[in-house]
Amino acid sequence: MKTRNLLGLLLIMTLIFAGCEKEKTDNPLAKFKINSVRVEAMPALDFNNVGWDLFDDADVFFNIEDENHIPYYLGSSYKVGNVAQADLPVSWSLTSSYLINDISKITYVAVYDYDVLDENDPMGYVGFKLEDYIDGKPTTITKSSGALTVTITGVWY
Repeated sequence: MKTRNLLGLLLIMTLIFAGCEKEKTDNPLAKFKINSVRVEAMPALDFNNVGWDLFDDADVFFNIEDENHIPYYLGSSYKVGNVAQADLPVSWSLTSSYLINDISKITYVAVYDYDVLDENDPMGYVGFKLEDYIDGKPTTITKSSGALTVTITGVWY
């Protein structure tokens, strides 16, 4: 009788465990850290069709901004001075990686000409929606918007 009860109990436990779904532990990579930014191409002239600066070439920097163009990473202190078209590409390695927690939102790299006496001149911006790259998980992504081409390099995790 004990053997029959034990076999019955084992059968019930086997059915219970067989019906349980295994907890999924493989979480798809859903975050991206930007480690460097490179400007591959930029407009030669500002929006008034004149040179970026009065006496020399553009002083280029970038910000990382959200969809409302609120800057989350300010790069003006890392500007590269007097960048002519022949000097491209220019690049920056971030001392602290910029973390994109939500890859479903567009993250913008906005490029500016630094000006001392008036507001910085926007050169343009490129939007990166990292969710679009989740399948191949490239670590280097290049996109263009108008005359501006930007490359970001980072890691998925």
